[in-house]
Amino acid sequence: MELKALLLDLYGTTAYLENAVSGRFVSDFLTSRGYEVYPQALDAAWHYVSFIDYPKYGFRSWKTWLRQICKRLDVKVDEETIRDWSHFYKDQNRRLYPDVAEALARAKKLGLKTAIVTSIPKFMYTKALKPIIDKVDLLVDAFTFHCERAHKVLIMFSPSPSYV
Repeated sequence: MELKALLLDLYGTTAYLENAVSGRFVSDFLTSRGYEVYPQALDAAWHYVSFIDYPKYGFRSWKTWLRQICKRLDVKVDEETIRDWSHFYKDQNRRLYPDVAEALARAKKLGLKTAIVTSIPKFMYTKALKPIIDKVDLLVDAFTFHCERAHKVLIMFSPSPSYV
C-alpha cells in the first residue's frame, strides 16, 4: 500500500491551548453579571454546540458561538456580556507543537497531500495555523461535511473505505 497523504488532527496533535479558559472562570464571570450559569451546565452546552449545532450551522465567530451556547442554556445574555466573554477566548494562546512545521515540510517533500481534520470550528484556530497553512492542502472541520467527526467522511473518499 502506497502512502499518499498525511492527515493530522488539530487539538492535541497539531496545536494546543496555552492557558485555556476554564468553565469555572466563565461561570464566575457570568454569575457576576447576574446570569445563573454553572460550570457543569456550561460544559454540557459547549459540547452540545460543538458536536450537534456546529456541524449543522457552521458558526463563524466567537459571538455567534457563545450566543448558541446561551440558547442551549436557555439564558438570555446581553450583547455587552457576550462581547466581553468572547474576548476571553480571543485572547487565549493557541500554539502549534514545535515539530508540526517540520513534519508537514517532510510530508510535502515526499509528495504527500496534507490535511488537518478536526471537529473544532475554523474561526477558533485559523490564526494559530498561519505559519503552516501554506503546507496544508486541505483544512476540514465539522461543518465542512456537516458531521461531528470530519475524518470519518474523508475515509469514505479513500479507494477502499474503512473505519479506523
